[in-house]
Amino acid sequence: MNDPVVTDPQLYRVVWENERVRVLEYRDAPGDETHLHAHPDSVMVTLSSFQRVITAGGREVPVTLEAGQARWLDAQEHQGRNVGPTATHSLFIELKEPRPGGLTPRAPESPGSHTLRPYDESRGVRQRPGPGPPEAMALITLDLHPVFRSDRAIDTALRQALFKAAATGEDVVQIIPGKGTGQLKKRVLAVLAQKHLRKLYARVETDPTNAGRILVHLR
Repeated sequence: MNDPVVTDPQLYRVVWENERVRVLEYRDAPGDETHLHAHPDSVMVTLSSFQRVITAGGREVPVTLEAGQARWLDAQEHQGRNVGPTATHSLFIELKEPRPGGLTPRAPESPGSHTLRPYDESRGVRQRPGPGPPEAMALITLDLHPVFRSDRAIDTALRQALFKAAATGEDVVQIIPGKGTGQLKKRVLAVLAQKHLRKLYARVETDPTNAGRILVHLR
């Protein structure tokens, strides 16, 4: 996930955050543009009037908004450019929890609703250990290699994966931090130890046969 605070730190800043939402403030000047970045499901509140061109999925869409509006934004990946005569000032209230019942955003009709996959949702089947007949175990796999340079992106991806697994009844989140020097693995274990996340799972298993894999068993 291309976190906008990482891709464009001069334009985005975190105003407030907890385990359920993050509030970003965005400010720019005429002619400023962002790099490709992603937002989860969000509410945007415009604090100024502005004109922009939003680019997503190879398409450009002009956008003109007045101050004092609130708009729902499906999870999306895009970049934008201020093409008007005024500065942009807005807030994004980003939701960290998965949609109820595992619902996903509708198919994109325009760049404004372009669907984002913030982490790898590939699934597999694992056999439960122990006596008795084998039982299929649903897996979500989270590969952290694409975001290993950003602590904030790592934290966000871990929280999203755990909340999604808890909401959709998955048994295990398989985290791939890679072998490397072990620093990323330490970061993952530290995040998993946070009290509000600890409530979501029964145990963490570090695979003795594969130092580059961590298994989180949900409750």
